[in-house]
Amino acid sequence: MGWAQLSHLEVVVDDLGPMERFYTGLLGFDVIDRSAKTGDGEMVFLSQDPEEHHQVVLRQASRESPSDTLLDHIAFRIASLADLRIFHEEAMEAGVDNIETVSHGSTWSVYVRDPEANRVEFFVDTPWPVAQPCRFEIDLSLSDAELVDSTETHLQELGLLTD
Repeated sequence: MGWAQLSHLEVVVDDLGPMERFYTGLLGFDVIDRSAKTGDGEMVFLSQDPEEHHQVVLRQASRESPSDTLLDHIAFRIASLADLRIFHEEAMEAGVDNIETVSHGSTWSVYVRDPEANRVEFFVDTPWPVAQPCRFEIDLSLSDAELVDSTETHLQELGLLTD
C-alpha cells in the first residue's frame, strides 16, 4: 500500500433527492450526516463502512455551464501529521499553486490542485467527530500539541465541541 489511501470523493449534483435515493437504495450507502442548506444547497454524507464518516459526499449546487466539473475533490488519508507536513512541504517546493491548509474539525487537511485543476485533499483524522460542513485555516508549522490545542479551542469557540 502507498503512503496515501483513497478515502472519499465529493460529487456536485443538480437534484439531491434522486441522487441520495440512488446511492442509498441501489448501492446500499447509509446517510451518516447532513448539512443544513447553505448558499448553494444541502450536503449529504454517505458511507458503507461504520469506521468511515463518509465515503461519498453529494453536494447540491448550481453549475455555471454544462462543462463545469461534477467532481468537487478526491481525498486521500495520510498516516500521520508528520507525513501531512512532509507532503505540504514537498508540494510547496514543487511550486504547486493554491495550497490550502484547513481543518474540517474531524480532519487536518491539505488541498492542492492537479495539473488540470481538479482538487485533491490529503488529510489526517483528528480526535473529534464534528458535524459537517466545518472549515477553517490551520498552521502546519505548529507542533502537534499546539495544533491539537488550537483546533480544539477553535471548535469550542464555534460551539462544535461539548465539554
